[in-house]
Amino acid sequence: MKTTIELMSRGDLEFCAEQARREGWNPGLHDMDVFYETDPSGWFKAVDDQGRIIGSISAVAYDAQFGFVGFFVVRPEWRGGRVGLELGGAAFEHLGGRVIGQDGVFAKVANYETWGFELAYRNLRYEWRDGSLPSDPGVATQPYSPDMRSGILAFDEGLFPCRRDSFLKRWLAMPEAVIRTSVRDGKLTGWGLRRRCVSGWKIGPLLAGDAVTAAALLRDLLAGAEPQVPVYLDVPEVNEDAVRLAESFGMKQCFGTARMYKNGMPDLDVSRLFGVTSFELG
Repeated sequence: MKTTIELMSRGDLEFCAEQARREGWNPGLHDMDVFYETDPSGWFKAVDDQGRIIGSISAVAYDAQFGFVGFFVVRPEWRGGRVGLELGGAAFEHLGGRVIGQDGVFAKVANYETWGFELAYRNLRYEWRDGSLPSDPGVATQPYSPDMRSGILAFDEGLFPCRRDSFLKRWLAMPEAVIRTSVRDGKLTGWGLRRRCVSGWKIGPLLAGDAVTAAALLRDLLAGAEPQVPVYLDVPEVNEDAVRLAESFGMKQCFGTARMYKNGMPDLDVSRLFGVTSFELG
C-alpha cells in the first residue's frame, strides 16, 4: 500500500496528541499550540492511500543551529516497514546540518545510534501524589509577573542548546500554568512552571542556581496541586542534586528517556537544570 509524507496542518496535530495519550506520554492539555507555533514547517505526517494519517514526527527548528525531534510515532499495524524511515528522512531533511536533540525510550537507543544520535544522559520521570511535603527550606519564592520575563530569558542561557525566547514567551503565557520564581538582590535565581496534563500536572522546567532554591520552588509548585492528583517532574539523571531532590520529596520514578544528540553534543550547565521543560521539544 502506498504512503506519502506530507506537511501537517495545525488541525492534524490532534493525531499527535491522541497518539501521545495512547502511548502513555501524558501530554500537557495546552502544549500543542506552543509546540506548533515554534516551527509550523517542522511537522510531518505519513498518509496512506485513503488519506488516513498513519504516523507523525516533529522536527522543530529553534534557530539556524539547533532543532529537536519528537512525536515520532507510527500506528502499530504500520510499524516495522518503511514508514518510520520516511518520516525520519523528512525530519532530517528539514533540520539539515543543525545539532538535533531528541528524547527516546531506552529500548530504542541502539536504533537511534544507527541514525547518528549519541547518548548524552538519561531523563527520569518522577511522580508525586501522596500530598506530603518536606519542611520549608527557607528560600523566598513569589509568583511570576510579566516584568520578570527578561530575567527568565537571560537565566535560560546555558540551560538549552540555543536561545529559545519565542518559545519561552508562549510557554510562560500558557493557560492554567502556575509559575513560581525566586529573586535575590533583584536578580532571578530560579523559576519553575506547573502545567495541566491529561493526567494531573507536570512541572517543567525547574531551573535554579542551587539545590536549596530548587527545593523551595518545587515545594511551592507541589503545594498548589489538588490532593491525590499526580504531579510529574522529569529530572536529568546527570544532575545528582536533582535526583536527590526528587527523591527527598518522596517522588517515585515511573518512566524515563534517553536524551540524545546528532551532529554535535551541546555543552549545558546541567547543575542548574532540575527539571526538563518537555520530552517533546527539549
